[in-house]
Amino acid sequence: MAKSLDPVVVAASELIRRFDEVDELKLEIKIREQGSAGYKRFLDQTNKLPKCKTLRISWLSKHHGWAVAMLHLLRSCNGTRKFSLLSLNDWNLTLVQPCLLSCPCHMDEIYKIDGLALNSLEEVEISGFTYSHEKIEFVKFISCNATILKKLVISMIPGFQLIEERDVIRSLCHPNVKVEFYMFPNCGRQVLFD
Repeated sequence: MAKSLDPVVVAASELIRRFDEVDELKLEIKIREQGSAGYKRFLDQTNKLPKCKTLRISWLSKHHGWAVAMLHLLRSCNGTRKFSLLSLNDWNLTLVQPCLLSCPCHMDEIYKIDGLALNSLEEVEISGFTYSHEKIEFVKFISCNATILKKLVISMIPGFQLIEERDVIRSLCHPNVKVEFYMFPNCGRQVLFD
């Protein structure tokens, strides 16, 4: 039995395609399905996004990794100057039921630079950051390929080895990039951690 598409998601993706350019694009991404079908639907619905100065993503998927999805969104939305990601799945620290290795969200080929122009990206903010190989590879990819990157802001979840993680991330960035780290203690407000 075929699964039906969420009519709100379909309408939103059709509305987005009507615009060639916007100042700010806010997307809340929630892939409800585990496995490649839901992820492929996400790729299809976001393969052409309007050009924008600021791209804000709220990532709510609990089954799929976010690094490959974020590169896909940046590829679909070339010309972005500021990229802001709120990764809400990281607050749980683990994926509920990670998808199979055959899912497109695990494909290393997405890290290729083909079709991805980061030459306008000046600022990247990642909130809800937890230290993992996937996230470090994403930061490394951005820092190596965003040639005019000026600022990287990372808000981390407490409970990790923050000093070591901060030093690793700083070592990946060009010296001209201003790197700021924040953490969320129990009070719920961001606190500068530097």
